[in-house]
Amino acid sequence: MYKAIYKLRYALLRNYKLFRQDSMSEEKLSKVKRFILKLLWGGRWVSSAKLLKETQQKYFDRRIRELRDELGYDIEMGFQKGEPHYRLKSKKRKLAKVRTYLGSKQKKELLENLPSLCALCGIKFTQKKQPVFDHRIPLIRGGPGSVANYQLLCHECNNQKRSQCRGCALNCKKCYLAFPEKYPPAIMVRITSKPLLEKINLHAKKQKLSIEEYIIELLKNEREN
Repeated sequence: MYKAIYKLRYALLRNYKLFRQDSMSEEKLSKVKRFILKLLWGGRWVSSAKLLKETQQKYFDRRIRELRDELGYDIEMGFQKGEPHYRLKSKKRKLAKVRTYLGSKQKKELLENLPSLCALCGIKFTQKKQPVFDHRIPLIRGGPGSVANYQLLCHECNNQKRSQCRGCALNCKKCYLAFPEKYPPAIMVRITSKPLLEKINLHAKKQKLSIEEYIIELLKNEREN
């Protein structure tokens, strides 16, 4: 039994080393990104709590998004008992898409040309409540790094938009979260229960609707009844 376990462990380690040589040699990864890949190796689910503890990185999820969205690593996110979990699904990688960052001149241009309000909830920005420069269409969905693909959001709406976009396959160009100025003013509702949000998202996908469209249909049916 111990011999079989040793062989399995050796095979996993050897495959990881080969994968690291093939996949990581093309770019210089930071120490924490290499460590995250090692933790996720083998396809096993790893909880956010463990990743936070092992990496000692408060924003480890950003590093994961960079690995997935910019460098093309096949990292999947899911929920288990309401807690985010991550895993490396396969050794396949998409074409790397390097993130472009706004310069001070571009940020100034956006701040001067856009209202000093959150594009989604309308809250006014202050020194204590600074805006987030949000990609209207996420990079992972083919969004460009140009100034035209940015909008100003508050931190709360930015987090909400990110969770709504995760796993979404609908047309971004028709999404209120990406182009709120094209639609009538909306009421932003934050669903804090992750299991409930997963359930709503599941039913919405079955009907090929966005979460917003699904909730509107529910309200229409309730009014008619």
